[in-house]
Amino acid sequence: ILLVSSLIMILSCCLLFAGTTFAWFSDSVTSGNNIITAGNLDVELEYSTDGKTWSTVESDTSIFKEETLWEPGHTEAVLLKISNEGSLSLKYDLNLAVTNEVSSINVYGDEFKLSDYLIVGAKVSDQLDTTALNNRIDAVKVAEDNEIGFSEVSVNMLLASEAHYVQLVICMPDTVGNEANAIKGAATPSIKFGINLFATQLNINSIGNITSQ
Repeated sequence: ILLVSSLIMILSCCLLFAGTTFAWFSDSVTSGNNIITAGNLDVELEYSTDGKTWSTVESDTSIFKEETLWEPGHTEAVLLKISNEGSLSLKYDLNLAVTNEVSSINVYGDEFKLSDYLIVGAKVSDQLDTTALNNRIDAVKVAEDNEIGFSEVSVNMLLASEAHYVQLVICMPDTVGNEANAIKGAATPSIKFGINLFATQLNINSIGNITSQ
């Protein structure tokens, strides 16, 4: 009888132990605080002529001075600020597109376009740089060292909350002569162009690895 009682006690202890072991391997997790938020793409373009005061570029904004008579040595510079105001990383395309140009006849009787005698330069940086606004010599150097013509300025990447600055300079070199001097009675040479900014979302292949599309 004592032996049977002992076996029953041992068996009971084993059953209790087994029950406890089962409890150790049973678990559950409930999470009721998960939120999925859609990202947004929002890019802003501003301009400044002093590096301090910024104005938003709209469809009808005239960044450069109107009614300006371009002559050899004339130079104009402006700063552009491209800001990623959204929550998604993006890539952008900034280009200068000629929308209308009036050619003329120079004093030698040859047809010419004003765009052939202008230097257009754009320097992009992630830091504010007002070099081109300091004086004409600095502005001309920026234009010559970063000449793009009336075409694409840059294709670059911006992470959320980042900004890029573009020194945009247009100048007519001192070396330009009568080849750009319209003969009396001929049409006044002029050029009209737009500044276009296109932004698209970056394709992120993996965490920490951002690749442009």
